[in-house]
Amino acid sequence: MNTQNRIKTVLTLALAAIAILGLTANADLVDGLVEYWALDGDYSAEVDTSHVGTLQAKGTGSTESGFVSGKFGFGIDLESSNDDNQASIVIGGDENDFDFAGGSMSVALWYTTESLYRSWQALAAKGEGGNWRLHRNSNSNYGSTTTDINFIAGGVGATGDGELDQQDGSWHHVVATLDATGGPKLYIDGSLVASDAGPVTIGSNSAAMQIGGNPGAGNRGWDGILDDVGVWNRALTAPEVSLIWNGGAGASIGILTGLSDPNAPDVDAGVDWISWSGNPVDPIAVITEKEPEEWTNLTYLWTAVAPAGVTVEFDPVSADVIDPTITITKDPGDAATVTLTLAVSGEGKPEPVKGIMTIDVYDDACLAKIAAGQEALDPGDITGDCITNIEDIAVMALTWFGEYALTVPVPK
Repeated sequence: MNTQNRIKTVLTLALAAIAILGLTANADLVDGLVEYWALDGDYSAEVDTSHVGTLQAKGTGSTESGFVSGKFGFGIDLESSNDDNQASIVIGGDENDFDFAGGSMSVALWYTTESLYRSWQALAAKGEGGNWRLHRNSNSNYGSTTTDINFIAGGVGATGDGELDQQDGSWHHVVATLDATGGPKLYIDGSLVASDAGPVTIGSNSAAMQIGGNPGAGNRGWDGILDDVGVWNRALTAPEVSLIWNGGAGASIGILTGLSDPNAPDVDAGVDWISWSGNPVDPIAVITEKEPEEWTNLTYLWTAVAPAGVTVEFDPVSADVIDPTITITKDPGDAATVTLTLAVSGEGKPEPVKGIMTIDVYDDACLAKIAAGQEALDPGDITGDCITNIEDIAVMALTWFGEYALTVPVPK
């Protein structure tokens, strides 16, 4: 099946799902939807699976453990800080699908801001010049301030206040639209903050679209959390923007278009942990069913992403239970982060719902105890790594009969 037919089939199914759910007022958002990324624990694309994203990271830029609590479910926490430490998501499939050459378009996403480490930081982009890009722009030559967001398409821009001074984890929403005959518009938190006159002609290039980066200008990765990204081949209307903004509470594009199931259970893989090499961990997963009759015969699948030198073992081996015992063993050296994903599927439900937890693993219980912010010294550590000098031994003597406190992994 070619890409066009595949998109048509998916959107037809989405419309059918909307009709079943009684959400016909929102069905217009399906019109022109080219792609949607929920970013709920992976980079999968919901309209055309070939548009799956791939994390592009260097230095201390985000790794696969970068998924955190998002606006809806999970979001990707991109950690970019300078030229050597960058992270962005490169979109796969046919890059021409995101050129919109000579046409109209829209891009919408939720974001938080962790730092303003440089003048240009991209939220989503296809490239420079005559292409399109949505980014922070603090260059006064373009009429911008330090907290402005700029949408440029075909060389014509719209710039407005992006609330970037709120580097406190608060969520904000941006929608950038382009009507080829009417020019670009920029909406922040549901309100129109900037526009420019048309006509505008977007050019094409051979670069892959990026989320959180710009393929036409490197080292401009976003530093913050991104979630619920949608791209259309038309300009969204002001009422449609308000629908997604939903008074600040937000409405997931996936739910509004029927690409996500509103009756899917909530999946919590458990709190994040600090542990040590070779120590068993028992995740505390919680599955909350919204409409049990919609999701029947649930199955569970745990998967792990671990760096080199780290092994993860499940008991039972199949990991097809809610609460397996997990043992993580690492080679000596720096602490390692392991990401565990619990995917819950139901009978007749091809797309699983996921929950994520992370475990920071240290070489031994003593180092894990320090990482957990507990007392570093203990009688049981007399031959361990915590003893560094005679003063440590003297302190330990004062608590010689103390009880070793860290007997199980502790939450972060």
